[in-house]
Amino acid sequence: MEVFYAALASLGFGVFFNLRGRKLFAAAAGGGIGWLFYTLAAAQGPMMQNFIASLSITAYAEIMARTQRAPVPVYLTPALIPLVPGGSIYQAMLHALNGETDLFLSTGLLAMSVTGAIALGVVAASSAMRLIFLRHLARPSR
Repeated sequence: MEVFYAALASLGFGVFFNLRGRKLFAAAAGGGIGWLFYTLAAAQGPMMQNFIASLSITAYAEIMARTQRAPVPVYLTPALIPLVPGGSIYQAMLHALNGETDLFLSTGLLAMSVTGAIALGVVAASSAMRLIFLRHLARPSR
């Protein structure tokens, strides 16, 4: 059910970003795929879990962008929404406002680490996919 809810959240943000038709449902599927990898990597810890999920979402977005001839952010942005550590950021700010410095620092550091893991996954997958597609294009035709 969690995968379905993640896809539904991505679908909602796809509507918010004015996606239509196949692009909307492809972006929603990306959110579901990302959450599937997120739950499969649960034993790895939160940073690795988010890294693996964002890696899979970015690879999916790169492939969809090339097959449907659209920009990568069309598929990437709505699909990454379920991974955003909004709850941790909210808790960190709440601890800061209540003067709980130790809790603020630990929760804030976790939120920033998760955010960094997501960004690293996007950069790594995007770079790898670019190398793969450039090598494919540079191959001589027979």
